[in-house]
Amino acid sequence: MTSNTVTVTSGSFESFGGDTCKDDLETSDLITCVADLQFNKQKLQEENNKFKLALEALEEANNQLTEDCYELHKQMKSAQQSIKRTNLLKEELEELKINLNVSEEEKTKIVTQNKQLEKENQALILKIQNLQEENKRNIMDIDRLERKIDELTKSEIEHQMKLHMCENTLLNKDASLHKKDLHIEDLKSVLVEYNTAIENLRREKNQLMHELQQSKQELLLNGFNLHVDGQLYRGIPEGKKSLHSELILAQSTEASGSEWLYNSVNPPSLDDVMDKEKMVLLREPEQIRTEFTATLQKLHEEVCAVETLIAASLQWVTDPEINVKERWEDKLTDLRHDLETKLNLCILKLRLLGNYKESLDKEFLKVVGNLERSEHKYRRVKKELHFRLRIKNRPSMLPRKKLSLCSASWRKLFLKGKISKH
Repeated sequence: MTSNTVTVTSGSFESFGGDTCKDDLETSDLITCVADLQFNKQKLQEENNKFKLALEALEEANNQLTEDCYELHKQMKSAQQSIKRTNLLKEELEELKINLNVSEEEKTKIVTQNKQLEKENQALILKIQNLQEENKRNIMDIDRLERKIDELTKSEIEHQMKLHMCENTLLNKDASLHKKDLHIEDLKSVLVEYNTAIENLRREKNQLMHELQQSKQELLLNGFNLHVDGQLYRGIPEGKKSLHSELILAQSTEASGSEWLYNSVNPPSLDDVMDKEKMVLLREPEQIRTEFTATLQKLHEEVCAVETLIAASLQWVTDPEINVKERWEDKLTDLRHDLETKLNLCILKLRLLGNYKESLDKEFLKVVGNLERSEHKYRRVKKELHFRLRIKNRPSMLPRKKLSLCSASWRKLFLKGKISKH
């Protein structure tokens, strides 16, 4: 192979036109390199064979070591299992000791509990007696509350009757107020008529005064001096003459005028004239009083009737400019307000009675609930007493059961110990 390669290389060099000497040198170098490579290859093959042998030896040793490890692992597992078994046995022994101690403590506790149960039984008997007494008292309270409820229902019925009576009186008062309104309207119309009559009388009086003044002027022109007119109107201011005074003056002027006309025809002496004038002045007021007393009495009676009616219902004031209807409406509103307040008081009392009845019903329900709870407690206490008496009659069964459980656990431990020895 080397010769062939060398020949090829030389031929190739020659074909390319290189030098043959140089080619010979390079081929020799290549031959030496190839020889070295072959030598190295042999050495490497030998070393590879050695390594393969060492590898096989190592694999055998590894297999032996794995087998040894597996065996050791098995031994460790068995040792761990034995340690666990010993620990379990120790724990079971400790548990058995604890159970024995617990059983002894429970025995002492049961003895103390029996003593406590005896005390509790006595206390429960006392409680039952107290509950029975409370039950009797609650029954008495229920009877008293039922009587109160009956009384309240009766009083409620009475209040309802009173309320109906108040409503009827209100309706009657409304009807009477309506009648009074109509009567007031009639009185207003009567007052208007009286005012028109007074105005007509004043007009007639003014006409008479005008005629009298004209007659005076005529008499003065004729030479007569009418000083009686001045005496009649003396002391009466012009702006403050009442109807009564105006009528008196009108009649006095008419009478004096007629006398003066008669005297004008037959002139008397001065003393006679003065005496007559005095007599007229003394007689005329009595005549006028007797003539107008009837009319004035009627007017006074009617006005007094109106005043008493309005004063009784509305506290009438004497000022005629005040509106009667407004006063009447105010009084009516006040009366309605008073009646509404009374009705509201009656309704409030009824509501209070209803609330009191509801509170009594709630108390009755509470008493019933207390009775039911006391009965439930009595039954529960009875059951507890029965159960505790049963426990007290069977105190020796519990330690026997615990001893049987302890013996069974000891047998299990003994069997486990035998199995571990084998």
